Amino acid sequence: MVVELATGTTGALVTRVVNFELEAAFVSEPFTAPSLQARRVFEERLVLVTSKAIRKVSGPADLGRSTLIAFAQGCSYRKRIEEWLGSGNVMPERTMEFASYQAMIACVAAGTGFAVVPKSVLETMGATKSVRQHALPKRFSHNRTYIVWHGDPSPSLQCLLSLLVTAAV
Repeated sequence: MVVELATGTTGALVTRVVNFELEAAFVSEPFTAPSLQARRVFEERLVLVTSKAIRKVSGPADLGRSTLIAFAQGCSYRKRIEEWLGSGNVMPERTMEFASYQAMIACVAAGTGFAVVPKSVLETMGATKSVRQHALPKRFSHNRTYIVWHGDPSPSLQCLLSLLVTAAV
């Protein structure tokens, strides 16, 4: 048995599972995949991060027209921050796309812009002291991640699903 790991945005991963290029994928809500099976795997909290120079962000208007630092289009977290900004009729001055949390957080810490990341990622990377965290409203900060797949799982996928259930207990 060979297990391969592929990364990508939620949109790209769902498309690859739908097209039978991947057997399964971990994806973050919101996503649309009516032809796929889905099981919730874990929950996490997203936070807005800015440079230390920005003391307080109470709403989208507090960010002015600064730069959004995000993954490519199709990223669920990017969609959430864009919806939050839109709720305050705010558009970022520009959007810079990166492929890693490390690059995103480094740019935020340097004062280039703002981003949304899982709080657990900041903690795991030891980056909580290099950026300032700001709470988002619950509908934007509360996030669930799912595993999605087609039809009946293969024996290997069934084993993974069993491990996920055990880990969640």
